[in-house]
Amino acid sequence: MSFVKQEIIESNAEFVITRHIPENKVEGIVVISFDTITGGLKNKGFGTDFLNKNLIENIFVSHRTYSFYQGLSLKQFYDSVKNYLDDRKVYTYGSSLGAYAAVFYAGVINAKAIALAPRCSIDPIYSEKFPTEYKQVFYHEKMSSTNIVSKDEPIIVFDPLYEKDILFVSKRIALAYPAAEYWEIPNGTHSVALTLKNSSVLKDFFFKIINGENFREIFVDVESNPSYSSKAAGVEYYKKNFKECERLLAKCFEFGGSKQGLDIYRRLLESGELKLKVDPRKISDELRLSIVRQFSKQMADASNIENVHVNIFEMNYLLMEYNAAYNVAKSYSFIDKNSIIASELLPKAIKATNYFD
Repeated sequence: MSFVKQEIIESNAEFVITRHIPENKVEGIVVISFDTITGGLKNKGFGTDFLNKNLIENIFVSHRTYSFYQGLSLKQFYDSVKNYLDDRKVYTYGSSLGAYAAVFYAGVINAKAIALAPRCSIDPIYSEKFPTEYKQVFYHEKMSSTNIVSKDEPIIVFDPLYEKDILFVSKRIALAYPAAEYWEIPNGTHSVALTLKNSSVLKDFFFKIINGENFREIFVDVESNPSYSSKAAGVEYYKKNFKECERLLAKCFEFGGSKQGLDIYRRLLESGELKLKVDPRKISDELRLSIVRQFSKQMADASNIENVHVNIFEMNYLLMEYNAAYNVAKSYSFIDKNSIIASELLPKAIKATNYFD
């Protein structure tokens, strides 16, 4: 990768806006990409490495964790970036909450938004049917026909089978941009950006937009998204179509796996129907960390030492670390041979470690 100059445009307790200028950059274009829901006041994130690698000057906007960009007004955004756009073609780009931001802020700079599954979960539109767990208050102007909109219609990519995204697209995006361009990817899930990435077509999709070419003919492999392939595997498992279930699970773990994929794999193992052997190293670091955090919280809340060991066992068992699970169960059985760990979990671990011998 060529040298990239980084320059912080604006930084405060609510948002950070950072400019990235690749050496030998492509002329006539600048892309503003937006952070995802977790935010964190970062200097780089969604799209940054991709844009830098392709020598496209870009500006990355991050927000305070779970603040949903509510601390960044349209005026603050405009005042921050206006002097860095010149007369170039401007695109805004994001996924999920970042896609919402890409559409919301595009109007004040007359940019073309590329929005992958846009959604803002604290928008009042969700209050009745999908009550939010987040405490952040929604301050933004709701997207409607009265918004400041871009002259360039946005491109919206979403899964037409995903109810929450359908709601936001139909009740917010469509009102602000009646002539928006849509690319519907059935079973692409809310993480449709990951579906495009895992299908190895995200770059092709992006540059077809930049070059004004037709992107709807691109082949997308929805099974490459672990969220979909594990969900489909679950359907086949309950239909007792175990061969197809395992095919989908293999696809799921080819791309890092999912919590549902781990659960279905565990069920197959315990039912005696499992033929597929998955290398635990195929579990993504992100998924592994999520599982560890989940069980760590349960361990912290455990009422006694036995429950702590049960959680350590179940964590390792779920992550396919069967030898580690066996060692936990075996060591605790020396402490209490009448415990549930000794009577139930140890035999389960022995069966798992011997399954593929």
